Amino acid sequence: MNYKLHWRTSCVASCIHAADVVARGLASTDSSLSSAIGESVHQLTTEVQESEIRAEQFWKQLLALSSQTEDVNQLVENTLRDTLKRDSSKDAVSHISLLVTDIVSAVSKHVGDINELLKLRAVPIRQQWEARGPGMMSKITQLSNESLTIDNATVVLVLPVSGGGGDVHSDQDCVRFEAVLTDTMGQLPEVIRLAWLLSRLAIRRSRRCSSSPLSRLALVEQLAALPLVLSAADHVELLCFDRSAMDLAVSSWIHGVEPTESLSEVVYKWWRGFTGSQTPLTIEMYQLDKTLQNHGAFIDSCE
Repeated sequence: MNYKLHWRTSCVASCIHAADVVARGLASTDSSLSSAIGESVHQLTTEVQESEIRAEQFWKQLLALSSQTEDVNQLVENTLRDTLKRDSSKDAVSHISLLVTDIVSAVSKHVGDINELLKLRAVPIRQQWEARGPGMMSKITQLSNESLTIDNATVVLVLPVSGGGGDVHSDQDCVRFEAVLTDTMGQLPEVIRLAWLLSRLAIRRSRRCSSSPLSRLALVEQLAALPLVLSAADHVELLCFDRSAMDLAVSSWIHGVEPTESLSEVVYKWWRGFTGSQTPLTIEMYQLDKTLQNHGAFIDSCE
């Protein structure tokens, strides 16, 4: 597997990420920051809803594009175009841009120089990645039975406002990763979480040419990547991959479904059945999808 990565810090992406945490009502590690931007986030959410823009799609595009430019007006214009599939009026762009600018200003005032702070926070995770990342990704290719690649992918580092959040933006070939300074869960080092996000990106790249949809793509992708990454982490001696490690990963990283023991057991059994076969992982995911259907596991968002 090719594993050349680009690393990027972004003031605007961090601010939008913080706003998304507040908008979704997720637990924050900085309640004073949430309070500082709460009213602006509420106004932005209200404006989007009153403008008859699909809020979920708007936030998804805003997050995905936020690391591409530090120009808020350009960011909003691009987001609205991608969300609405047409150009928006100058007044609409201007009004939403002002609200986004208020959020960026509030976060910057609260935190200080975001890019400088992120450069410092980037040091530990980059060192950990250089030490263990290539070994994990090489093992992931071997285990997946196909040529997964993350070559030239970008890791966008953002403020750790939720203690370890992030997501995959396949159209931009990047992952958004909260730059946590220390491993909040000693049993699941942050470098494994980064490998999990990058593996999901690699899976999406591999599936771009597939015409066969999965009924719950986001959930299947997240769950299929878990044992893949945990096995690779075991290979480089970051943890011991067993059922308890799977339980912890599901409860810590999988959102949008109830983190039940049965869900973890389903994935663990699926992985044990997959191990040793010659079937590519992205093909075997269809079996996991069918199994999840039988267990009624759903997730709200998918890409």
